[in-house]
Amino acid sequence: MLIVVLVLAAFVVVPFIIWGEQMDAHASNFVHDQATRWAIALIGIGLLVLDVILPVPSSLVSISLCMLLGPAWGVPTVFSGMVGAFALGYLIGQLLPAARLRAWVGPETWDAIARRQTAGMLWIAASRPVPVLAEVTAIFAGTLRLPFGASLAAAAASSLFVAVAYGLAAWVGLEQAGSSTTLLVFSAACLPAASWAALKWLQRPGAQKL
Repeated sequence: MLIVVLVLAAFVVVPFIIWGEQMDAHASNFVHDQATRWAIALIGIGLLVLDVILPVPSSLVSISLCMLLGPAWGVPTVFSGMVGAFALGYLIGQLLPAARLRAWVGPETWDAIARRQTAGMLWIAASRPVPVLAEVTAIFAGTLRLPFGASLAAAAASSLFVAVAYGLAAWVGLEQAGSSTTLLVFSAACLPAASWAALKWLQRPGAQKL
């Protein structure tokens, strides 16, 4: 468990250990040009959406967007990208052959998972900050034909929380003189670890009744 938590934290922290000084040096350089700001926002959203099918370092992209655009633009940009990524993953899941997957997994297991929709929504929400698992969960939600509206709402609520956390880390880094981006973003690294703990909690015996 400790190893998993450390790995999840490393996904967020390591890029900032490598590039933290450069980000600190340029953190105060806001993008003032409106056209450039929109271009960066749209590119950022595209990268976050493509994280479903490509190995995009979403944590680095998210905090960089909040640092470059400022939290006021960065938070909605990250939020839009994360929600778009979930929607794309759900669509991909719906395109997969559900009947064949059901037969492969086993009808009883498949139907039991599909029936526990409350647990499914909790898994969607808790997995959003966790690299790789967020994309896999989105695809499975579509494959299991979980209600799209409820699934999207769960993903959106969690994505908003994650985006605000990145925005707060960026705001502190931009506003507090002498602060280190690497140290500040460590708070964002706690998100995957906390989500992993929540997912393990959902796996406890009592949660199987949800």
